[in-house]
Amino acid sequence: MQSGSIAAEIERLNWSLAAVTDVTRVLVRARTEHEVFLAACEAATRQNFYDVAWIGLPRHDEKRTVVVGARAGELACHLDGLDIRWADVPEGRGPTGTAIRTGQLQICNDHASNPSPKPWHDWMRRLGLKSSLSLPIRLPSRSVIASMTVYSRHQHAFGEAEAALFRQLGDDIGYGIDILRTRAAYGEARAQAELQERRIQMLTAALRTGVEGLAIADREGRIFSVNPAFTRITGHEIADVVGQHPSMLVAGHEEKTFSEIWRSVETNGNWQGEIRCRRKTGGPFPALLGLTVVRDSADAVTHYVATLLDLSPLKAAEEAARDERIFSESMMESTPGIIYFYDYEGHFERWNRNFSLVSGYSDEEIATMHPLDFFHAEDRALLRGRIDEVFEKGESWVEAPFLTKDNRTIPYLFTGRRVVIRKREYLVGVGIDISDCKGLPTLLPPAGCS
Repeated sequence: MQSGSIAAEIERLNWSLAAVTDVTRVLVRARTEHEVFLAACEAATRQNFYDVAWIGLPRHDEKRTVVVGARAGELACHLDGLDIRWADVPEGRGPTGTAIRTGQLQICNDHASNPSPKPWHDWMRRLGLKSSLSLPIRLPSRSVIASMTVYSRHQHAFGEAEAALFRQLGDDIGYGIDILRTRAAYGEARAQAELQERRIQMLTAALRTGVEGLAIADREGRIFSVNPAFTRITGHEIADVVGQHPSMLVAGHEEKTFSEIWRSVETNGNWQGEIRCRRKTGGPFPALLGLTVVRDSADAVTHYVATLLDLSPLKAAEEAARDERIFSESMMESTPGIIYFYDYEGHFERWNRNFSLVSGYSDEEIATMHPLDFFHAEDRALLRGRIDEVFEKGESWVEAPFLTKDNRTIPYLFTGRRVVIRKREYLVGVGIDISDCKGLPTLLPPAGCS
């Protein structure tokens, strides 16, 4: 009997040692926690001495539930539907919940005579399981991250030697999981660092190639860095401005205004507006100035950022456009004839004062009328054809009686030319009163009266 008992114990020990050895091999090459957990369960049940092995993962929810992270064995499917918890409640006083909650190895070698919680006693009796071991899996920091529970149909399946081996297995699994998590954290940190480096490179490139000037000052308002656009706009190299306050950018007569702006920035965090700045050489120039305060997590000021956009080209373009508009309007109003400008659908866009005076219609009325409304019905077909000719061939002309609001008709020579503005076609033309002209050519527009 003693010899048989020793042989059985050696056999159990060999099964346990084989399981631990298999798991150790997997720990070396595993890439995920699930691989480690699944390998541990499969190794424990491979010799058919242990019938069920599973990994319980504690959740920090309201009920402190335990979910199945991995499982193996012929009876593993019977774990489905079990309400397992690790709180100190009836559902959490089984081997798994107790191991997680207490961090202590739980062994029961004869469940039939053990006063374990009734739900677990009934579950094991129904499946013919007689022994159980529940092993807390710890990280090197000693925090419990899971449990491994093993069931056997044999009584006294877990002696002191097996318990020691499983304790070592728990430490090995925890160590392997810690390595995987460290490796994953390192990989994530490295990826984040690489991403941050790329962002810094892109930001640096954007600052170097941007059209906005940039000056960065410390918490005392002393400039220590500028970008190439700043030098291009102001003429100041970095050596000219290091240690100076951003107020040096502002033209002298606006320094008082800038002082008020700076106080506002310190309070509100940012400001943007148009202000006159000065170059290293030359007079002042209009600029769009932006000021921003940079603060740390404690809301303390760490830097000031000033952006500068030269508005001189924009102002020059606006002045040129204004001059061009004044010139065009003057030309239109000084022309003795009538001038009109409308699209293919006949919507008037512009006309001169003479058009209103000759037609007798107000500007509001003309805006709602069609060009053919200024002619008798019998002349509209001819006018429609010449308008189409302008849009098809580029230009045309016609002599026709112009119909006024009070039903008078005035003989006019009308010219038209197609123009394209913003991908849309328009007709622009001039009408000349030919009431006093005699003997007009019939094929070409007259050059004057004879």
